[in-house]
Amino acid sequence: LVRDRDPLAGAEGVRWADLRGRELVLPPRGRPLRERAESLAGPLTVAVAVEGWDLLSRFVALGAGIAVVNEDVPPPEGTVLVPLLDGASVTYRAFWRRGDEPRALLDALQLRC
Repeated sequence: LVRDRDPLAGAEGVRWADLRGRELVLPPRGRPLRERAESLAGPLTVAVAVEGWDLLSRFVALGAGIAVVNEDVPPPEGTVLVPLLDGASVTYRAFWRRGDEPRALLDALQLRC
């Protein structure tokens, strides 16, 4: 996710190498996305470390840096999503108590998979 005036905004995609030296907005250390980013890109320049897609997106809109977000995160006004070409997937798991079938969650997962 970049500001619409960023040089990367018009790119068909970016690679981790394109982000080296750029200020990034990422989750705090220990979060899966941050750990994966550091394993793929090496040392990162982190401008802001915040929790939550909404905050990551807002800081990008304010000009704090570039963020790596899920593709279904709606870009705030003044920002654009640029595909990360050598990105890696993150596995999410859902747990619930036996007998408590979360129908809405299961339906949503069917739509995405």
